[in-house]
Amino acid sequence: MGPMLDWEILPPRVEAVIAQRIDRLAEPLKNVLSAASVEGEIFTAEVVAQVHGAGERETVRWLSHKLERGHRLVNAQGIRHVDGKRLSRYQFRHILFQRYLYHNLNPAERAYLHEAVGTALEELYGERTGDIAVHLARHFQEAGITDKAVDYLRQAGERAVRLSAHQEAIAHFTRGLALLEILPESPERARQELALQIALSISLIATKGYGAPEVGHVYSRIEELSRQLGEVTLQFRALFSKHNFYGQRGELYEAYQIARQALNLAKQIDDPVLVMLAHFMEGVSLLYLGKAALARTHLEQIMVVYDPQQHRDLAFNYGQDIGASGLSWLCWALWTVGYPDQALQCNQKALTLAQELDHPLTLAHALGVATMTLHHLGQDVEMTRTLAEACIHHTTEHRFPLWLAIATIYGGWVLAEQGQAEAGLARMRQGLSDYRATGEKLGQSLFLTVLAEVYRKTGQVEAGLSLLTEALVIANQSGERLYEAEIYRLKGELLLKAKAKRRKASYESPEDCFLKAIRLARLQQAKIFELRATMSLCRLWHKQGRREKARQTLAEIYNWFSEGFDTADLRRAKALLAELA
Repeated sequence: MGPMLDWEILPPRVEAVIAQRIDRLAEPLKNVLSAASVEGEIFTAEVVAQVHGAGERETVRWLSHKLERGHRLVNAQGIRHVDGKRLSRYQFRHILFQRYLYHNLNPAERAYLHEAVGTALEELYGERTGDIAVHLARHFQEAGITDKAVDYLRQAGERAVRLSAHQEAIAHFTRGLALLEILPESPERARQELALQIALSISLIATKGYGAPEVGHVYSRIEELSRQLGEVTLQFRALFSKHNFYGQRGELYEAYQIARQALNLAKQIDDPVLVMLAHFMEGVSLLYLGKAALARTHLEQIMVVYDPQQHRDLAFNYGQDIGASGLSWLCWALWTVGYPDQALQCNQKALTLAQELDHPLTLAHALGVATMTLHHLGQDVEMTRTLAEACIHHTTEHRFPLWLAIATIYGGWVLAEQGQAEAGLARMRQGLSDYRATGEKLGQSLFLTVLAEVYRKTGQVEAGLSLLTEALVIANQSGERLYEAEIYRLKGELLLKAKAKRRKASYESPEDCFLKAIRLARLQQAKIFELRATMSLCRLWHKQGRREKARQTLAEIYNWFSEGFDTADLRRAKALLAELA
C-alpha cells in the first residue's frame, strides 16, 4: 500500500491534474463550482444560485448539462422538499475537486461566501434551520459571525439531546463555549454561555452522573453567570443545579437549605412552574433526610400544577421530567409512611408517564427508582427482576452509567435470592464499584444495606456487620436517614446470627438494635420500617417466652394499616400474629 493521502495538502501531480480540468471551465461555471465548494462535498443548487446571483433553473441547467454530463465534475443526488421549497442536491464527483476549489479561494472571499451560503440556507430552511444547525454553525464560524455560530451550535446540541445523542451534544456545546471566548465580555455573551452551560450540564449528567467533577465545574460556572446577570429566573436555575450537585454528593443538609431558598424565591416571583420545581427539590431532600411524611406533602404539590403537555420541555431544560420523577419519589414516600397500595399505583403512573414522554433519561430514572422501591419496600423478587432487567437494557442502550450501576446492584440481589449467592454478590459489588466511579455518594447507605442483607442470608456475619458500620458512618456524615431504621434492624438480625454461631459478642444486643430501629421509625413516621423492626423484636421475644407481649406489640402496629395487606410485609406480620395467638 502506498503512502496515505493528506486531503488538505494535495500532492503536486494530483493538484496539477485537477487544476487542468477546472481551468478548462468557462468563468461562470468555475464561479458556480467555487460557491458550491463552500457549502461542501454535497451542495444545493438553489443555494449556489442565490450566492452566485443567478436564476435557479439556469443554475440547475449548468450543473446538470455542462458540469455533470459535459465535464463530469458533479453528480445529481435527487430533490428534497422543505416546507414546500425544492432543494436540488448535487455532489462533487470526487471530494478532491471540492477541496481544490475551496482551498483556492482567498480567506476574504471564502469568509464572504460562507456568510452568503449560511444566509441562503437560513432562507431556504426557514423554521427548520435546526435540521442543519451544525452546517450553519460551520458557515457562520468561518464567516467570522461568532454569535450566530454559537447559537447554532447550541441548537445542534439541543437537537442531539432530544435524540439522546449526549456525547455528540457535549461536543457541540463544548465547541460553542470555546467559540464564545473570542467575543468580548457582555451581558449577551454571558446569556449565551449560561444557556450552553445549562445544556452541557444535562448531557454530562446523562453520561457521567450527577456527582461527576465535570458536572460540579459546570454548576459552579452556572451559579457565577446567574449571579453576574442578576435575573431572578436565572438565579432559580442556578439553585436547581446547585441542589442537584450537593444532594448527589451526599451533602444533604446543604441541599435542603438550597431547596428551601429556591422555594422562597419561586413563591416570591409567583411562578407556578418554578414553585413546582422547588417542591420537587425540597421533597427529594426531605425524603433522603428521613422525613418521608413531609416529603410527601411537597411531592404531592407537583401533581397539582403539572401538565404533561404544557411542561414537556422541562425534561430537556432540567434533565428529567418533573412529573414522572416526582411520582417516582412520591411512591417511595407513600410506601414508607404506610400506604403501599397508593404507592404501587403511583409507581405505575410514573412508569407509564415516563414511557409516554419518550425522554430516555426520564425513563431511566423511573425504572431505576421503581427497582429500588420494589426491593427496599416491596421486597418483591420477581418484580424487582423485571424492573432491573428493563433498566439494564435501557441504560446500556443509552449509555447512562449511573442508573445502569444501580440496576446492576439490584439485579445481583435478585440472583442471590434465586439461589445464585456468589454470582449475585459479585454482580452487586461490581454495581457498587461502578456507582462510586460516577462520583455519586447519595444512596450509598441503601446499597450497602442491600449487600449486607445478602451477606446475612449467606452466613457471612462479620462482612455484613462491617458494611452496616460503613453505612451508618455515611448516614451520619451525609444526613441520609431514610433507611436508618432498616440498618439497625438488620444489624440486630446479624447480631442474632453472630450469637447463634458463638461469634464475638457486641456491646449492643439484638434487642437494643430492634428497639432503636422502632424508635427511629416512629420518629420518622416510617410505618413500614416500624412494622419490620417490630416483627424482628417480636420474634426474639417469642423465643424468650414473652409471647403475649410480642402479640400485643405487633398487633398494635399491624392494626394501624388500612391497605397493602397483599404485600410481603403485611402477609408476614399476619402470619406471625397467628403464630403468637
